[in-house]
Order: sequence, then structure tokens, then C-alpha cells
Amino acid sequence: MTWHIITGEYPNQSGGVSDYTRQLAIGLAAEGDEIHVWAPDFPGSTAIDSGIFVHRMPDRFGRRTLRLLAKTFDLWEGPNRILVQYVPHSFGFKAMNFLFARWLIHRKQPVWVMFHEVAYPWYRGQKLKHQLLGWATSRMARWIATAAERIFISIPSWQERLTLIAPRCRPAEWLPVPSVVPTGDGNECPVTVRSQFGIPAGATVLGHFGTYGSLVTDLLTPILQACLAKSTDRHVLLVGRNSTRYAEDFKAFAGRVHHAENVPAEQLSNLLAACDVMIQPYPDGLSTRRTSLMASMAIGRPIVSNHSILSEPFWLESGAVFLTCGTSTDDLIALAEKCLANPALRGETGTRARQLYVARFSLNHTIDVLRQHAGADDRQSASCPN
Repeated sequence: MTWHIITGEYPNQSGGVSDYTRQLAIGLAAEGDEIHVWAPDFPGSTAIDSGIFVHRMPDRFGRRTLRLLAKTFDLWEGPNRILVQYVPHSFGFKAMNFLFARWLIHRKQPVWVMFHEVAYPWYRGQKLKHQLLGWATSRMARWIATAAERIFISIPSWQERLTLIAPRCRPAEWLPVPSVVPTGDGNECPVTVRSQFGIPAGATVLGHFGTYGSLVTDLLTPILQACLAKSTDRHVLLVGRNSTRYAEDFKAFAGRVHHAENVPAEQLSNLLAACDVMIQPYPDGLSTRRTSLMASMAIGRPIVSNHSILSEPFWLESGAVFLTCGTSTDDLIALAEKCLANPALRGETGTRARQLYVARFSLNHTIDVLRQHAGADDRQSASCPN
């Protein structure tokens, strides 16, 4: 099979969609498929994986890029399909790239779309510029979803939004986003990892993995402060982009808040494994599109999080995560303390997290779904008379 993966970001550019797309390309290539990734140019970009052809575009999906893509695809022979990693703002033009949307719906090749996000929220009472953005991104999603041969969504909640925006589109299939952190090398001794940060061997370590945006840190900060204040034997390990800056907010706990930024992907799992519990609150609730959550589940870390408007219902019954309902920091603090006080329960919950991840969210599941659909479509096409 030949895949043309169109994405607004790709390594060495950082970002969840960038990491996801790379893992997807690697997984499909490992099955013997031919993979072409089409992405904007980025400083320092290199071809980093064998068997994957990365094509860097001359602009951010403007006219020059679209002319190049059209010319290339029109000359391409044999069965192939376009797989778009869709996030409105990743295709430039301040998330209002009508040119790209219109170009995409006129392709003769089968177009599949993975909606990581659908459109900017649009409701009465917004500022005018936000209403414009909501209208524009909704219109783009409607065009693309209506024309797509297959539609995938990162969380089930996007189905309702797509149905509202594009009532004539095909039903979407939920394709959970797997962890983008390699797990094969995550076996370095936690004590060794902790010693690199000066954390005593007997300390309890609370971790967080993310990018430390304000919507998350508004929830995270009071939880970490309360837990640190409870015992001087507790430390915090902040992992991910912007963790250095965020650690400065904890000067009152000098020496007990540590950060790890710009960490090679193959070392991330070692850092997460060194944490006794991961504190991962989200303003809209945990969901399967949260790659930071998936990374901790993949290696069986106990996680404290919250269920809210974008959370899938199954989480409440899974027993795989310590959960509060809503975003009350008092409830999250109480749950974190309950988790910290019971090592046996932490271990059981971490084991269930790992089992759930392997069964439902791993990259192998994603690859199997895509290739099975492609194979079925190709067989159906071959059996149809000209």
C-alpha cells in the first residue's frame, strides 16, 4: 500500500501531532507499506527514519505547496491514498486555510482524515474575531468531512460536533491516539534516574508530563503545592516542554521540584517510570487524545486525573486511573493524598492502566485498523467492473 500522509507538523518540529504522525509513519512502513509524508519545512529538518520519504513544502499549504502537491499526485500511478492529520491551525492562514480545504476535496485519490481537532468552539456571545474563527473552521471541517472517504476521530466527542457541522458526512470511527513515547528503553532503575536530580532514594516522587499551558497549570499548581507542603519527603519531577520555566513557580520548595526539558524521546519513559504517581489534570477532562496521559499508561504508572466534558464514559468504570468528577482542586488534592497513602492500590491501578492501554490504545491497534480498511477498500475496488 502507498500512503501520502499530509500533516501540518512533523519532526524535528515538536508537538503531539508531529510525534503521532512520525510513529504512525514508522508503524505503517514496518508493515512494508510505502510512506510519503508531506509537511511544511522546519529549521533543522532532516530525514530521520529509513523507509519514510519526507517531502518538505515551500510554504504552509499556500498556493505554491498546493500546486506542487496537485502536480505530484496527478502523476502518481497505482493505488494510493491520502491520509490527513487534521488540526485547523496547523495548516496556516491563522487556522482559516480555505485554499487547502477546497484543494483537498477535489482530489481524485481516496482521502482519509484523522480529526485530532474539528473546529474552534463557536457560540453566541463570543468576541467577533472568535466567531469568525469558529465559522471559518467549521466551514472547512464541513467541506473536508463531507468529501472524505473515511473519517477517524481522536475522541468520541468529536462525532457529535462533526454531525452538527457536516450532517451528510460518513460516520466517523474512533481511533485513539497512542503514546508517542518509546517504551522499549524505559527500564533504567528508578533510583538511578532519581539520583541524577538529587532526589533521595526513599523519597516519594510526584510527576507531571506536559507542556505547562496555563489552563493545565491553574489546576496543577495548587495540587502540587498542597502535596509538597504535607511532607518534606515528597519531591516533584516536571517533564516536558516549558518545565524549566514552570519550576520557577515553586521557589518555596527549593530543592524538591525538579525539571527535565528537551529530553530525547527514548529517555522519557525512564523519567516517567521514576515517578511514584503522575498528577495529570485537564480542564476539559482526561481523554484518549491526551498523549501525555497515554505515555504514563503505556508504562503502567498510577495516574491522578479528572473526568469532565470531553472525557469518554468508559474511564469511570475502568479502574485504570484515579479520577475525580469535575475540576475541583480540593477533590484532586484529596484523591492524590489517597493515592500516595496506599502503595498497593497504586500498583494495582498502574497495572490496570497498562493492560487497558495494550488492549485498546496501542500503536499496533491503530496500524491494524488502517491497514484492514485499506485492504478491504482495495479488494472492493478490484472486484468492481470498470
